[in-house]
Amino acid sequence: MRDTPKVRTCLWFDGEARAAASFCVSLLPNSRLEPPRSADGDPRVVEFTLGGAPFMILKGGLHSQQSPAASISVSTDD
Repeated sequence: MRDTPKVRTCLWFDGEARAAASFCVSLLPNSRLEPPRSADGDPRVVEFTLGGAPFMILKGGLHSQQSPAASISVSTDD
């Protein structure tokens, strides 16, 4: 059986990527912030799990125009 490829939602931030991910994981159970993979602790990619689903935030820059639109739905039993 072949491994199923992982699909990960990716959000783009100009800065404060780790702070944004920390805020997101504080909202739902079964969420965690992955340790940084860069030696200086300031990675360009921040990975986290939100309610068991994998996410990443790219610490981008000003060289690309972005859309402020984003929509992530969460369904709970509570």
